[in-house]
Amino acid sequence: MIDMNSKRIITGFFIVGLLLALVFSTYSWWKCQEEKRDMLVSVYLGIRTSVLTLEDMGGLLEYQLQKNASERILMFYVWDFRDNAWAVENAFWILYKYSGEEKFWMLRVGMENLADFLNTVLNSPPGENVRKIQENLETLKKFDALFKELRKYRDPFDIPEELAENFSRISRELKW
Repeated sequence: MIDMNSKRIITGFFIVGLLLALVFSTYSWWKCQEEKRDMLVSVYLGIRTSVLTLEDMGGLLEYQLQKNASERILMFYVWDFRDNAWAVENAFWILYKYSGEEKFWMLRVGMENLADFLNTVLNSPPGENVRKIQENLETLKKFDALFKELRKYRDPFDIPEELAENFSRISRELKW
């Protein structure tokens, strides 16, 4: 038979064990969340070159048009911009998927619309693709300013909701 004192000692050890397990599991959960956040920041930092490339998209296309660049040269740039927009879109898809933050969804939608528009330009008949660029030049130049603003943030969680909304809104101005 276990006396009352022994029951108290066993109960005390059991409670201490439960508390230690609770502390350990809370610490493990916190550490896992921290590692997840670090991974998402790394995904975002991985697209910095793409963002840098896209921040002068409208300006570069305008310059090429003013200098009467050939259609082939223009399509080379559009191809590069499209691929970079896809890379940025995929990064924001990952950020949204693993964080659930709505701003990453809006950024993804803006990038998807931009990439799809550029892909449409690439797949348009000769002459029409240049017309589509000319017709959308002002909107593409608006993207330049947005990408310059986006590049200021080294942590995706610091990106303001308003900037994400602007990407989504501006992308809907594109005329296909």
